[in-house]
Amino acid sequence: MYEVELKAWLDNKTETENKLKNFAIFDGFFEKQDTYYHLKSHNITVRIREEKITRPNDQIENQILVTYKKKESRLSENGEAYEVNLEKEFTISSKEDFQEILFDSGYEISLEKHKSVSSYYVNVENILETPISCHVEFCYIEKLGDFIEIETLTEDNSEKNTTKLKEALILILEKLEIPTSKIEKRYYKEMLKNVYIYQILMMIF
Repeated sequence: MYEVELKAWLDNKTETENKLKNFAIFDGFFEKQDTYYHLKSHNITVRIREEKITRPNDQIENQILVTYKKKESRLSENGEAYEVNLEKEFTISSKEDFQEILFDSGYEISLEKHKSVSSYYVNVENILETPISCHVEFCYIEKLGDFIEIETLTEDNSEKNTTKLKEALILILEKLEIPTSKIEKRYYKEMLKNVYIYQILMMIF
């Protein structure tokens, strides 16, 4: 399954989220602790996510997810950035046990990330008048700030199809009055590594 996704910076999370509540279904609050493991010899990265979910009925769920993504950044004709990612994901019962397998296979921890998330689902019609279910998340990323992430899933990763799906994501941005200039092209991992380098330089100088 392929993930068509974009993310954008938020100037006012509360105001924007209140707008979304008028046409979206709330899915719950998520606390996501991510640890990334990298295998240098093959340039492969695997993520383990420890997730605590508080559903609208206050039911608490906990799960541990292993995710492998082949990431690809694309640009539309208008220069708007979006991602098309091939994603493989499954649950595990123990982070420590799976982590030991990764270490024994040569993986090393490359990055840690924490996300606090409000999750919603939205149905939109794209220009082909086909209903598309989109997942919308309001995310606070430690050391970075507030973002909105919008994604949908597809089995067809052709340029024609993903462009149409990207337009559906842009429709949600427009409805929330978020300019496309707020779209962030970089991956969170890249941004966090830049923050880390900056902190090191500040300590040196």
